Amino acid sequence: MSRGSSAGFDRHITIFSPEGRVYQVLLAVLTSSREDLFLKPIYPYMVKGTKRVEYAFKAINSTNLTAVAVKGIDTAVIAVQKRVPDSLIVAGSVTSIYQLSPTVGCCAIGMIPDCKFQVRRAQMEAAQWKYQNGYDMPCELLAKRMADKNQYYTQNAEMRSLGCAMIMISFDDEDGAVVFKVDPAGYYRGMKAVSVGVKQVCN
Repeated sequence: MSRGSSAGFDRHITIFSPEGRVYQVLLAVLTSSREDLFLKPIYPYMVKGTKRVEYAFKAINSTNLTAVAVKGIDTAVIAVQKRVPDSLIVAGSVTSIYQLSPTVGCCAIGMIPDCKFQVRRAQMEAAQWKYQNGYDMPCELLAKRMADKNQYYTQNAEMRSLGCAMIMISFDDEDGAVVFKVDPAGYYRGMKAVSVGVKQVCN
């Protein structure tokens, strides 16, 4: 991709390019992610970046936690580091793993209030879907819905993006075991293996 292909599309936070990219968000990802070492040679003009969503990705890394999810043929697993910040806190009350519905589980890494809010909102979406349709919300649809809500925050300069990344796992009737990653930029994707946090890697 040449510099000319993004001309005019990286001036405002609500402008999509013909490729479907929001360059203001991509800049934030590049400037805050460890993957920028690989992406900056491809996008050399995106070195300085923007601060609009950058802090959300930095908030995820600032927790010094890493979550890993892997799927097999008929299994999906999440493992999350657990750090108790104070000896007076009951260790059993500290968790990053949540149940969103009877069929979907997730881990949320980042700022604790943002993670709690995001999890509660996902639980409400899943419950509302089941009430309206009579069956549990598929994991991919829930991931897409949460990504859409995250993307809304990137369109308003007065609203900050949530400093929270989610990994959702489920066993789908059609697709079998599934793993999805949802990031603060409003992007979701299905993964075979993924890690979120300080040592994030995607495959």
